[in-house]
Amino acid sequence: MKIVGIAIMSFLIISCISKDDKNSDLAKKIMSDQSMQEVENMARKLMKNGFYAGSGYEMVWSRDLNTFIELSCEEYNVNIIRENLLMFFHFQQENGELLDGYVPKEAFTWGDPNTYESVTAPGHIGFKNTVETDQETSLIQAISKYIGKTNDRSILTEKIAGKTVYERLTMSIEYLLNERYSEKYGLIIGATTFDWGMYR
Repeated sequence: MKIVGIAIMSFLIISCISKDDKNSDLAKKIMSDQSMQEVENMARKLMKNGFYAGSGYEMVWSRDLNTFIELSCEEYNVNIIRENLLMFFHFQQENGELLDGYVPKEAFTWGDPNTYESVTAPGHIGFKNTVETDQETSLIQAISKYIGKTNDRSILTEKIAGKTVYERLTMSIEYLLNERYSEKYGLIIGATTFDWGMYR
């Protein structure tokens, strides 16, 4: 039995060494891969152009902004980034609910019947995809990342329609807890998107 135990222990040690060597080789291969640097350079070049996904697509989305805001802060005008973040709060609903994004009024061309308008942002139209449930969390994370990159904590005391950004972030969390939270599962309630345009 002792011999079997020693054999198993030896096998495990050899396996770990072998696995570490493979991981080390993989790490070296990744670090020496120039295509990674090329992708980063392309991403930085894209961030210099602003927030839109392409020409004729002038929407600003909270989840997209959350995804690339740190790189954007390095490559783009942080004052414009700040303005883009603040714009979301103009469309916040009384219950704390936030939208997916917004677009300049003149660029609103797709005929969505469920749009949102704001007295404090008359030049824009807001919109929301009801099958997604990360609107609030995306904006909270984006604000956090923005502060982390710029150290601009003053954004939290900026007032939008009579309430500070901090108060509005608190409202958004309360909305999730009051209207989107499942006590049974301890999760936010949402739908599942199988593919663009196909919802179940």
